[in-house]
Amino acid sequence: MEWLKIVDEPVFLTSGFKREDPAEGEVRLLINRAAFAVIFILAARSPARSRETISGAFSWVATGLAKPAERKDRVWIDLGMNREQAEGLLRQRIYDGTATAS
Repeated sequence: MEWLKIVDEPVFLTSGFKREDPAEGEVRLLINRAAFAVIFILAARSPARSRETISGAFSWVATGLAKPAERKDRVWIDLGMNREQAEGLLRQRIYDGTATAS
């Protein structure tokens, strides 16, 4: 890879739930899922070849964050994808259970 550039604002998503702590009289928000996606362009060159420019989205989803023993992470690289497409997929991926153990 010769260079990499992030070309749009990242997309962030989180999901959680409220939990009351009667001992302390507090309500807490526990984050259970988190995700982000960034749109990139990169240039790569292999030996004896010309430079290729590639664009797409890099996405990461983590689930089970409220219970560390159940945490699962997954990443995707979707070539040729724009921000709107990446955001739509991220909304599906954060809830569809496709995250697998890292």
